[in-house]
Amino acid sequence: MRKLSTLIVDDEAPARDLVRLLLQQYPFVELLGECADGQSAIERIRRDQPELVFLDIQMPGLSGFEVLRALADQELPYIIFTTAYDQYAIQAFEVNAVDYLLKPFTEERFRLAVHRARTAHEDQLARRWNQQMKALLETSPEPARPRYLQKISVRVNSRIRFIPVEEIIWISAENQYVRIHTATQTYLLRQSLSQLEADLSPENFYRTHRSSLVNIHAIRQIEPYFKGDYILYLQDGKQTKLSRKRAEGLRRILPW
Repeated sequence: MRKLSTLIVDDEAPARDLVRLLLQQYPFVELLGECADGQSAIERIRRDQPELVFLDIQMPGLSGFEVLRALADQELPYIIFTTAYDQYAIQAFEVNAVDYLLKPFTEERFRLAVHRARTAHEDQLARRWNQQMKALLETSPEPARPRYLQKISVRVNSRIRFIPVEEIIWISAENQYVRIHTATQTYLLRQSLSQLEADLSPENFYRTHRSSLVNIHAIRQIEPYFKGDYILYLQDGKQTKLSRKRAEGLRRILPW
């Protein structure tokens, strides 16, 4: 039986340990090794040519998507993305990943991902996967992800919901999370406010305070507050502060 040569890429040792342990029950898998960062993953994939890679998305240095872009000049392996963050689901499926495992995943969910990869392997679909992925990487300046997000994916119970960014009124920081506020509901997302700010168009979203990111189209009123600060009244009836240091930047986008 021809084995499916496999590489694990994740910057967290416990996550690599879990994938390695789960793979031991699949005799058709040959584990080539592990990498803890994107650069070593690029070098290892070029050298060993694995057929399947469990690839973390958010890693120090190079992200999982950047690893794929660096390998666009060669035949790419099957990819099973692994991540603790919801918002990359759309990009993962846009590059035709075999699967997308959202941490923490169950053993049954892992089994499904492995068998999807095995089916593709046995049906000799590698060339088709790679041609589609390479075509996308070559035709877009940021092929693995849009320049700015059009939707944000959040987990609601056991499901993933996609929120169009135009429905977002404002986003507030809550420790290691952010809370997304729409007109009818709020959603908690494990993501830094700074990272989310970088993913959203500056033409539509503005950092009004260190803990607030506001959709400028949802601002209904601006009122002077204290020592050069302002209070913003938003579409959902909520209020948030506009700091004195950030007021001038908002004036350039939304003159008043």
